[in-house]
Amino acid sequence: MTARSGAPAPLRVVVLKGGDSSEREVSLNSASQVEQALAEAGHQVTALDVRDRTLPGLVTTHPAVAEADVIFPVLHGGAGEDGTVQALLALAGLPFVGSERLGCALSMDKEISKRLFRDAGVPTPDWIVARASGAEGQPAAVPASVLDQVAARLGLPVIVKPPSGGSTVGLTLAHDRAELEAAVPLSAAQEPRILFERYVKGRELTVGIIGGGEGAGPVEALPVGEIRPTHELFDYECKYVPGMAEEIFPADLDPAVAQNVQELAVQVHELLRLRHLSRVDFLMDEHGGLWCLEANALPGMTANSLLPRAARAHGWSFADLCDRLVRMAAGTPPASTG
Repeated sequence: MTARSGAPAPLRVVVLKGGDSSEREVSLNSASQVEQALAEAGHQVTALDVRDRTLPGLVTTHPAVAEADVIFPVLHGGAGEDGTVQALLALAGLPFVGSERLGCALSMDKEISKRLFRDAGVPTPDWIVARASGAEGQPAAVPASVLDQVAARLGLPVIVKPPSGGSTVGLTLAHDRAELEAAVPLSAAQEPRILFERYVKGRELTVGIIGGGEGAGPVEALPVGEIRPTHELFDYECKYVPGMAEEIFPADLDPAVAQNVQELAVQVHELLRLRHLSRVDFLMDEHGGLWCLEANALPGMTANSLLPRAARAHGWSFADLCDRLVRMAAGTPPASTG
């Protein structure tokens, strides 16, 4: 494979996909489109499904990994997003796209990231975390006193979700005490910790971030997007079933408001030690107040996912975006500078 005259040399890229988390199918869908985009950009691409493989062995012995210029983890949830894979890649000295171990771990754990938001002055909805337990054969539950505290302090409806989950798996918007009790075992099926979060009714906004990290250039906020789900919130069905949400890029916002959202997103990206790419999600309440919900270190990467759509609104094709990301990781300039 040879580069076009004047163009940067193509890279050998290994795309890691699949995994064993509850978001495996999301990863496979994203990875297949990343593979196509990288090939379109002229790169030599090898895809590896990490399911049923021993991760240390994959990183240290697979010939495609050993020969790669860049590793592109397109993994969602579990070891692929919590920093485990990133730590292994770093220990092996392999350049890779995305945040390092610390950034992945901080953004994956929403309890920790919300504490950091609060301490840094980034507005985030109030929350309570409790641990669910139950006798063998019985649904997991939390003490009634915890639910009393949730209702009194956070109000109803309230969000119930696993602190380290993704793609809204295990998330419920509980409107009353019965729904609140029923939501606990659904969340606990993902992990024992339960995050109860104040529900903020308003406009759902999202900001894609590119850059950050050594040699990756300055951090850049992409155009703000707005999500208008058909449900009360942007849940799993609205995210992945066509027609269940309207996604608008750029969002119809006052320029000063859009700039404020972007500045907060950049602050979050840097606060959580993220690099190369992230997506930061917000709610804007009826009074115009902004509330940061979470940051995603490895956001969805299909051509119609939120980050690629923001890039498109910025003038980058999906192939441009993927090319930029692998070249950031490799420390080489992108083929396109538009």
